Amino acid sequence: MTGHPTLLFVVTEDWYFWTHRRHLAEASIAAGWRVVLAANIARHEAAIRDLGVEVFPLAWDRGSTNPIGEWRVIRQLRDVVTRVRPDIVHNVAMKPVLHSQWLPRGPRMVNAVSGVGYVFLAAGGRTRLLQTGVRLGLRRALRQPRGHTVVQNRDDEALVNALGSAPERTSMIEGVGINTEHYRVAAEPDGPVRFAIVTRMLWDKGIAELVDAARMLRAEGLDCVVEFVGEPDAANRASVTHSDLQSWANEGVIEYSGWCEDVREVWRRAHVAVLPSYREGMPKALLEAAGCGRPMIATDVPGCRAIVSHEKTGLLVPKGESAPLAQAMRTLAEDAALRARMGAAARQSAEQRFSAALVTAQFESLYQSLLG
Repeated sequence: MTGHPTLLFVVTEDWYFWTHRRHLAEASIAAGWRVVLAANIARHEAAIRDLGVEVFPLAWDRGSTNPIGEWRVIRQLRDVVTRVRPDIVHNVAMKPVLHSQWLPRGPRMVNAVSGVGYVFLAAGGRTRLLQTGVRLGLRRALRQPRGHTVVQNRDDEALVNALGSAPERTSMIEGVGINTEHYRVAAEPDGPVRFAIVTRMLWDKGIAELVDAARMLRAEGLDCVVEFVGEPDAANRASVTHSDLQSWANEGVIEYSGWCEDVREVWRRAHVAVLPSYREGMPKALLEAAGCGRPMIATDVPGCRAIVSHEKTGLLVPKGESAPLAQAMRTLAEDAALRARMGAAARQSAEQRFSAALVTAQFESLYQSLLG
């Protein structure tokens, strides 16, 4: 090989690349890679180009299952690959993995998948048909010998192996990591204990359960605040609506803050992170909270339990149940010493297991092994 090797990231949205893969791209450029992004381009193009990343737009529609539209994206992606001639294509999430199996032979594939359990969850009607189609497509994509599958937790590793990803072509890398110099421990603020959930506003993030838990605590007279940080996702069928959020805020059950560009601001004013999600890959919001020294409450599901060590860095509660969630929130609200102890342990875990430097080194090692 002559010149710089080329790494092509295929991501549905430019904002996701910016929040979740920016540091890996920067490290790859510093290591001598030519880095290219193919994604739906919205508000981050200029910032991404400033990193030294070449950008090619794709007409992704995450909420669409129209085969004509999907084939149009595949053709666009094939054109990008023909022009760029990448050595490695790094597919991030389900749609890029499914679409990239139709690319011309040549480049090696890194198929980064998370939340794989979605395709195995019980469902009915149209959703069940969609899950079956995704499962069949994923099985075909992960069995390709030129591909290497990357998962974020052991639960997903077992699932992709069951789908046909050979163990020798499967790696577990725990999330995207965080810059532990950027996310630093913040002193607890004064005032009522504030719980914060930082996420896309989707029902399967446990939004309904958290609203119910907040109502329970309010009825019990606990002096606390429950803050929702994030936006609905119109492209996702599971999205909460703005009117739902405004209604809960008007009721006084929650505070709704919308999108926050710098999440460190949230953890300066909040005492505890909450994520009662139904399933995750490796939730970055909890990693960021841990980096800022905040204890966490999350559901005992894949992804969340990989970050939250029960009664050490936080508390795990059953999925889909509001009462245990409310009890865990009360426990931490009433015990400042416990919050401090768990927050310190969370920070230590972030430094030792989830630093961006560690994750980046693991990906760089994988890239080099694929180049041969």
